[in-house]
Amino acid sequence: MLTPAQQKVKQELEELRANGSYRDQLMSENPIPAKTNTHKNWIFAALGIILLILFSSMLTMNLAGPKNEKIISYLKKEQRYNRESSKILGDIRENRIFSLQEAKTKQAELFAKVKELAVPAGFYEYNQDLLGVFEQRIIILTYLTENNPKDPFLLQKFFIELDVKQELAKDSLLKAFDSEKIKYRIQEDGPIEYWVNGKSNFYEE
Repeated sequence: MLTPAQQKVKQELEELRANGSYRDQLMSENPIPAKTNTHKNWIFAALGIILLILFSSMLTMNLAGPKNEKIISYLKKEQRYNRESSKILGDIRENRIFSLQEAKTKQAELFAKVKELAVPAGFYEYNQDLLGVFEQRIIILTYLTENNPKDPFLLQKFFIELDVKQELAKDSLLKAFDSEKIKYRIQEDGPIEYWVNGKSNFYEE
């Protein structure tokens, strides 16, 4: 026979076992869902996208850098040659140069230098129009060198054709800027301000 105290302990143990079985039954019927890695997966995916964007941006900058440097180098060189060529013709018109043959030879040298320039992609049409401007200047100097007296009406025609070709070249340059996504602004006094790699540059004829 169990004493009253032992019976009480036995009863409490049986109640504990019963509660434990009931709890086990509840857990088996309603299992707690295992924690998923969804949140962690989202974090990894977001990090992957950010890294991909950064890598793409760096790759684009590395590829665009040399290309933009070529554009700047080309424009500065051809602009220098164009200014020299225009000045020669201007000096002839103002009677500041007296050797027409020397002026013609210099024009031919400048024309050859422009032909030898490495033309960036997107500027081929502009370069062809620019060569047309140089050719027209050579035509004018050739006429002045080989004809005496000169026909003023024919000479005026040559200069009008030069103006037209210069305007065509300018339009081609702006189209090249547009095609290469180069921001630019035409100043009131004529020069074109353009930005490459965030730096401002000026193009003046």
